[in-house]
Order: sequence, then structure tokens, then C-alpha cells
Amino acid sequence: MSHMQPRMFKQIPSNASLLLDLIRFGAAIVVTYGHLTQHMFSVGWIDRTPWAFGAVSIFFVLSGFVIRYVTTTRVNTSGEYAIDRLSRIYSVVIPAILLTVVCDLISLAANRSFYLHNWGISLQHPLFKVFANLTFTSQFWGVDLPLLSNSPFWSLSYECMYYIFYGILFLGGKSKWLFALALAVMVGAPILYLMPLWLLGCLCYDVYQRLRTSRFALVVFAALSLLSTYLSCRAIHSIHFAAHFAWQQRLPILGDLTFFGYARPVHTLGLRRATENFYLVGLPAALIMLSLLLLVSHLPQIQSKTIITRVRYIADGTFTLYLIHFPLLVLAAAVIPYDHASSAQKWTIFAVIVGLSIWLAGVFDQLKNKIRVHLHQRYKVTA
Repeated sequence: MSHMQPRMFKQIPSNASLLLDLIRFGAAIVVTYGHLTQHMFSVGWIDRTPWAFGAVSIFFVLSGFVIRYVTTTRVNTSGEYAIDRLSRIYSVVIPAILLTVVCDLISLAANRSFYLHNWGISLQHPLFKVFANLTFTSQFWGVDLPLLSNSPFWSLSYECMYYIFYGILFLGGKSKWLFALALAVMVGAPILYLMPLWLLGCLCYDVYQRLRTSRFALVVFAALSLLSTYLSCRAIHSIHFAAHFAWQQRLPILGDLTFFGYARPVHTLGLRRATENFYLVGLPAALIMLSLLLLVSHLPQIQSKTIITRVRYIADGTFTLYLIHFPLLVLAAAVIPYDHASSAQKWTIFAVIVGLSIWLAGVFDQLKNKIRVHLHQRYKVTA
């Protein structure tokens, strides 16, 4: 079994762990709220979809941070790394895909005109799209293949490719660069465009571990982070990346790409979702997160097992909430005759979806453990 680099860092303190839990769950809440404000589900609220996209950039940073943490404290072989990622991802992805199919079929049957008007195009070649999302290939080269109505699935095609890139670099030998290059050519420009944001999360973890024991470094870095956050916001506002400009101008170079009858226009660099807006939010968010982690690591550590357990229980619903909230919103809008202008009714639907996601996360966690045990036994990988 190929060995990854040696474990270098200690476990992060409880305060920092709780802060990360709050950040990741808060980001999922923002994504869910942003989608709830869309015109299909709400009347009278400002559409906050841009907030949802901004929260996804935070997920990319957090993902890089967590993967770096896992591979420097717990996982140190390629086999362990693969099993850890596969069990974590598919224990939620498979149920989420099944739930999406069921919710969309019910929504289509209950309110056909509503569903077809908003997501009718997603019904083209559904099996192929399910396969593309199950294999995380739905966003290669900007060819967007949505999972029926469940558009948030797009980010997994980015994140899971970053997992693979990261894993390849630990395989050792000269061939790793060849594999990385082949993967880069396969996934395309949009996924590569946002990869530095994910790698920034890895860097944040290394910087955090090296600075967290120094009070002087904490003061200096906190000041630099505040300054960098301000400068980043000002600078990124004035920068128009060439790749994003090309997408905005709709400059075709490939014409229409067709996959089993599914056609989509592909433009310069194939950029669709990958824009500088992710960096506009992600860069300052990474610096702020790092500053807060350094700060809470120097505060008295929370010792209450009750608080730690409850926060962790809620935060463990993050991934589930992210992947199932949209088809549940579609189902609610298609089946439940709620008043789209009523804030109380919309908040009730919001609360039910969040609560259901947290509960289901516990069920999916049991599935994750079963998948992990099976893979360990099947491939003789020692945990």
C-alpha cells in the first residue's frame, strides 16, 4: 500500500473544532436560505442566490482544510485515504440521489406545470445525468449535467476531483505528475480554475498548526488578516479574470458538445459556474477563518462534553442538508399549498428541512461505517 506523507500535526483543540463545525453548518444554512428565496419558492423576499454561491466558496476552503487535517493526523496511506473519502461521500450521495429521484417524480405528478416550467429541461436523458453525478463527471469542461432539479450537486464534481488531485500527489514516484496532468486535461478549465481556492484551505491548515502555539504570531497574523481581508475585497472587485470575461462574452470555440443526445453549447474555456466571485468571497473568508481559529485556540478550551456533542451532532447534518434541501424545497412547493408570501410558513418549511437533514445524517453515518468496514475487509486495508 502506498504511503502518504508522515503525520506531522497534533489534533486541533476543541474550541477550533467547534468553530469549524459552526462555520460549515452555517454555510449550509446560508445555501438553503439562499435557495428558499428563489422565485419558485418565495414571494416578497429578495433573491439571495448569490449568498448561496458565496457559501459554496467557503465549503471549498473548508474542504481543503479538513482533508489536510485528516491526512496529517489520522490517514497516512493511499488506501486509507481512498476508503475514507469513498465511504464519506457515497454514504450521503447515494441516498441523496435516490431521494432526489423520488421527490422529483412526486413533484412532477403532483404539479406537472410547475415542475416542467422550472426544471423540465432536466428531464432530458435522466439516467445519463444520474450516472454523471454519481461518478462526479457532470461538470467536466463546463458541460453542466444537473441531477434533475438538484442543482447543488454541481459542486461535488469539483470537490471530488480535488480529492483525487490531492491523493495523486501522495502516491510517490515520477508517475504522479503524469497522472495529475492526465486528470487536469480530463476535468477541464472550470474545475482547475477553482482548485487554488481548495488548496488555500490546505495552506490555511498548515499555517494554523504552525502559528497556533505562538501568542506573538497570533497578534501579528490577526492584524495582517484584517488588512489582507480589506485589500482582497478591494482588489478582487477591480479584477476581471480573462477566463470569466471569455465566458461572459460567449465566445464559442467548440460549438455544441453532444453526449448521448444531450447537447450543450461550450464556450471559451468552458466556464460556467467558475467565476471570480468565488475568490471574492473565498479569499477573505479563508483569512477570517484562520484568524478566528488562532484566536479561539488561545482561549480557555470548552470542556463540556454536552456542548461539544450537541454542536457536533447538528454540524454533522451539513453535508446531508446541502445535498437534499433543494429537492425537498421543490417537493414542498409542488405538493404543499403554502403561502409563498408568508414568512412564517416559509420559515417553517425551512426548519423542517433542516431538522430532517440533521436526523438523516445520523442514519447516513451508520451507512458510512458499514461501507468503510466493507471496503477495509474487501481490500485488506488496515485502519
